Amino acid sequence: MGKNTRLMELPTRMLEVALGSERRWKRVAIASVLLVGLAGGAAWFGIRGLEGRGAEALAADVGSLETCLLGEPLTEGETADVRVRGVQLAVLGSPRSERAKPGEQPWPQRCASFASAVSDKLGAEDPLGASTAALAKALKEDSPALEEPVTKTWEAIKAKGLTATRVPGAPLAPKPLAPKFSRTAFAKLPTFLGGNFALTSLRVEAHPGQKVRFLVDEALEGGPRLCTMGPGDAVAKCVPVGAGAAKRAGKLALVGTAAEGDELALTAEGGALGVFRVGAAEPVVTKVVHDASVTKGTLALLTGDVSKDLDLEVFAAAVEGKAAPAPIKVLAVPDAEIAGPGQASLLWDRLAFQATKAAQKPHLWVRARTAAGLDPAQDLGELVDPAPDALAAKERLVDGCKSPGGELAAIRVRGAKNDLVSVFVGGRWSAIFPAGTRGGELVCHATEVTSTEVEHAAEGGDTSRNLAVVKASRCAAGCTTAEVKLSQVLSETDVFPPDASSFAAVDVGGKLAIVWSSPRGGVRVRVAAPDELRTAKDQVVYDGFEHGASKELPSFNSMRLVPFGGRALLFLATRSGVRAFRIDPDGTLTAVASEG
Repeated sequence: MGKNTRLMELPTRMLEVALGSERRWKRVAIASVLLVGLAGGAAWFGIRGLEGRGAEALAADVGSLETCLLGEPLTEGETADVRVRGVQLAVLGSPRSERAKPGEQPWPQRCASFASAVSDKLGAEDPLGASTAALAKALKEDSPALEEPVTKTWEAIKAKGLTATRVPGAPLAPKPLAPKFSRTAFAKLPTFLGGNFALTSLRVEAHPGQKVRFLVDEALEGGPRLCTMGPGDAVAKCVPVGAGAAKRAGKLALVGTAAEGDELALTAEGGALGVFRVGAAEPVVTKVVHDASVTKGTLALLTGDVSKDLDLEVFAAAVEGKAAPAPIKVLAVPDAEIAGPGQASLLWDRLAFQATKAAQKPHLWVRARTAAGLDPAQDLGELVDPAPDALAAKERLVDGCKSPGGELAAIRVRGAKNDLVSVFVGGRWSAIFPAGTRGGELVCHATEVTSTEVEHAAEGGDTSRNLAVVKASRCAAGCTTAEVKLSQVLSETDVFPPDASSFAAVDVGGKLAIVWSSPRGGVRVRVAAPDELRTAKDQVVYDGFEHGASKELPSFNSMRLVPFGGRALLFLATRSGVRAFRIDPDGTLTAVASEG
C-alpha cells in the first residue's frame, strides 16, 4: 500500500481510535461509579452498624438503670413511680449497715451512673437525655422525691420506643415494701363520720371491754356522735347525742363504766351540768357528777362535795330520758379522807377508792355494790409511794379493767413513781403489788393483766426524732416489765417519728403493737412480743402522701390508738379527714367505716 493510501486511511483510523477511547472512558466512568457506589454502600452499612451498636448499648444502659432502680420487671398495670416508692419505703426501714456491701454505694445512689450513661449518650437536647440527667442528680443526692424524675424518664423511654435490655451483673434493687393502701386507695377510704375533726375531740370510754365506745365531741354535720364497735366489726355504729348535749359540743365527756348493752353516762362541762342520756333533750341529773356506772338498769353516781365526803347515789334507770329521777339510796363513802374525786372510781358493780384513816398512809379499798347497798370495805393494802393528793383533783388515780368474760379483773392505783395493781384471782382480790409502769393503757385478758406506758423522749439533744421508750408489764401473781427502746428497735433506719403525736403503743391480744409515722417512711405498724419487735417486719398503712395532694409534704397530722377486745382501733388524722383501722393480734389491718 502506498504512502497516499495510508494518508487517506489516517482519518478513519483516528476515528476508530477516538471511538475506542470513548468506550474506554465510558468503561472507566462506569467503573468509577461502581467503585464510588461500593464505597458509599460500605460506608452506609458501616454507619448503620455503628448506629445499631449504639442502640444496643443504649438499650443495655436503660436495662441496667431499670434493674438497679426498680428490680424485677414491672408487672402489668404497675408504674415505675409506684415501684420506686415501694423500694424506697423498704430501704428507709432497713438498717444503713445492711443497705450495701463494704466499698459499695447503697440504693439509690449506686444507680446514678446508669442514668448518667444514658444522658451522656443522648445529650441534653434529647428528651430522654435531659430526663436521665435530672434523674442522675436526684439519685446522687438520695432525694426523697424520686417519683417525678422517674416518671419523666420512663415516659421518655416509652416515647422513644426503647425496649430495655437486661444485662447480667447489673445490681438488683431491693424488694419493694408495698403499702397496705396505695395513695389512690387511701384517698378513696371514707373519712370517719364524713368530717375532718381533731383527734383531741375524741373521747374514749375510760375502761373499754369487748366493745369500745367513744364520743366525737365536735360540731360536725349532725352534731356530736356516740359510736360503738365490737372486736370483729369493720363498721362503728354512731348515734347523735341529742339536742340537750349537742348544745354543749366541745365540752362533753363519757364518764365511768357501763355493762354490756347499757349506755355510758354523758356529762358536760366536766360533770358540772350533770348527766345526759344519749338522745335525751335534757339532763337526767342536774348536779355535779364525779363518776358514774350504769349496770342492770341502775345509774350509780359519785356526787357531793369532796371536803364533806363523796356520796354514792343510786337511781332507777333513766327510763326514756326522764329528767331527775329520785335517788333510791344515798350512801356515804366510809369514814376516811379522800383528797379528791380522782381517788375514787365506780368500776361496774364495785366502788374502788384510795383513802386515809387517821394518821395512816393511804390504802386501796374496794366495796361491792349490791341491791341492798354496799358490802363492807376490803383493804387491798397500803400505798407505799402514793401520788400527791393534789393530783387527785386533776386526774383519775384509780381505774380498772374487765376480762373477756365480763368480770372486773384488776384495779390499778396511781403511785408517785410506780403504780400498784390488785388482780381478782380465785374469787378474791390479791394484795396490791408494783405494776412496773406508771399510767398508760390497762388491758385485762383471761389469765393476766397488761399495762403499756409510753415515755416520749429525745436523746443527745436531738429534738428532731422521738426516741420513745415503751414499758410493757404483764401481771398475774406479780408483774414482769419489758422495756422497749425505739432507738434500738429502729436502729440505723430513717423512719423515726418526729414527735409525740407520731407514735403510739398498746397491748393487742397479749402482744405489743407500735404505730408511728415518719416524714419519708409513711405510717407503719409492727405487732409482736416486746422482745421480738426489733426483728419484726413493718407493715406500711399508707406512704404518708395522698393521691392528688401536695407531693412536698406528707398528709399525716396525728394518731390515736385505743385497745379493746384483744384488738386496737387506730385513728389517723390527715389533711383530708380522719380514717380508722382495726389492728388484730396477727397484725391484720382492716379499714373501719362509720354508720350513722
